[in-house]
Amino acid sequence: MGAIIAITDNFLSEKVKKNLMEVLKMTEIEQWIREEGREEGRQETVREKTLAALKEGLDVNLVARIMGLDIEEVKKLQKELN
Repeated sequence: MGAIIAITDNFLSEKVKKNLMEVLKMTEIEQWIREEGREEGRQETVREKTLAALKEGLDVNLVARIMGLDIEEVKKLQKELN
């Protein structure tokens, strides 16, 4: 999109250029919001799977290693189960 604006710079009015830049900014913000949502979803999935593994009686160290979490994080989740 930025390349299109650069190429057509001589043909666009200042108002149209401003509007296009606003659209680009909104698109970037929307993308950031979506990425944040995906990250939150991944974190929630890791949390749920960690809790499920702990409920099954798997060792805290093993769960931490498999899930890529700090042992203290896993112990904290284990306390939630008790």
